[in-house]
Amino acid sequence: MVAFVFKDEITYDPSELIQKQMDAESTTRILDRVDELVSKIEIFSSSAIEVELRALADSMDVKIGSLLSTIRVATSGQKVSPPLFDSLEVLGRSRVLELLNVAKSKLP
Repeated sequence: MVAFVFKDEITYDPSELIQKQMDAESTTRILDRVDELVSKIEIFSSSAIEVELRALADSMDVKIGSLLSTIRVATSGQKVSPPLFDSLEVLGRSRVLELLNVAKSKLP
């Protein structure tokens, strides 16, 4: 389940980024906002990431599960992964930003 941490390229079907009751446009908007947020988190720790992502879901009026599922697929290529916030911390800010940008480029 942690192979994605060691891979240079993560492959997945881009449709897996789009959650129920979402479309490519809203998914891109979420990825853009997550990108901004990740860039600004002062201390890139799992606890800080969790607080910020939960606040983002609230502010965007998006279900937290949908937001996290999109991020999970974008950063691991999997629908199920180890705890997401810890995974993001292990990947590190620059790798997370890189993977978010790759995900955005895969959406129509």
